[in-house]
Amino acid sequence: MFWDRVAGVYDLFVNVVNGKTHKALRRIVADLIDPDDVVLECA
Repeated sequence: MFWDRVAGVYDLFVNVVNGKTHKALRRIVADLIDPDDVVLECA
């Protein structure tokens, strides 16, 4: 329930305030995961 309440604020922070870092981290993680891998949770 907590994350449901703060999801909008979190999205704003990730995309606006921390957007450049978030995009770079997504690229790094994507390079570590193969298309046939199963990811249970990231972060």
